[in-house]
Amino acid sequence: MFYDFQASVLYAYKKLNIAPSYWHMYECQPKTEQSGDALFNSDGTVKEWSKITFQSGVCDESCYGKQASINGKCRTTCKKSTYGNDKLIKEGNSLDANQLKQRLVNFGPVLTSSLTEGTRVYYGWNADGFMYMTRDAEGVLKQEQEETLGSFTKYILAYQFIDCQKDLKATTAKEDCPCPETQDKEYKTDPRTKEGGICAVKPPTPVPGPVVVGASGSIRAFWAVIAAVLLLPLQTAF
Repeated sequence: MFYDFQASVLYAYKKLNIAPSYWHMYECQPKTEQSGDALFNSDGTVKEWSKITFQSGVCDESCYGKQASINGKCRTTCKKSTYGNDKLIKEGNSLDANQLKQRLVNFGPVLTSSLTEGTRVYYGWNADGFMYMTRDAEGVLKQEQEETLGSFTKYILAYQFIDCQKDLKATTAKEDCPCPETQDKEYKTDPRTKEGGICAVKPPTPVPGPVVVGASGSIRAFWAVIAAVLLLPLQTAF
C-alpha cells in the first residue's frame, strides 16, 4: 500500500496519475539509515515503510520499467518522470476521527496500519463516513468506506517543507509554521494575521473610562440641595 500512498500523495499535491516504480525505489533509494541499519531485507522487501522517504523521488513505472538494472545501479534516464522529492514524511500513533480529518485537510492522504484491518490509505470523508483504499489478498485495489473509524497502531503522512520566512501563505497551517506573537514584527507581515485569518488576534475591547462630573456641576447640585433644605422651613413659617 505504500506505492498506493505515494501515488495518492502525488495526485493530491500535483495532480499526477502515475504508477510508482518499485525498482526505482530499490535502486535509487539509500540502502541504509544514518545509523547503518539496512532499510531492505535480503529478499528486497522493505523492513519499515516509515523509513522510506520521497528523497529520491517517485518514478513512473512506465519510464523506469519493471525489471532491475543489469548492474543494480540507479538508472538516471527518467529524471523528467521522477516526482515528489520535495516531500517529507512523518509518522505517528493512533488518531481519533477529528484528528484524522484535520490531517486529511492539511496534508492529504494518510497511510495507516492495523493488526486487525491491515494497511489502508484514507483519502477523504463524507456524510457516510471515511473513504479509504485497500488491497485484498490477491492484491486487487479496492475503494471502501466505514461509518466509524477503526483503531490503528501507526500512521504515515507526507508534507512539503515550508520556509516560514519566505513561503508563508494565508492557507499555511499552524502545524507547519506557528503563529507569531502580536508583539513580534512578523505579525505585521504574516498573511494569516489579517482579519479572519487563522493567526488573527482581535484587539481587546476598550473599557469605558469613568464619567467625570465638572466641579461647577457638583457645586450647583450641592447648593440646590442646601437651598431646598433651608427654604422649606422658611416657606412653611409664613
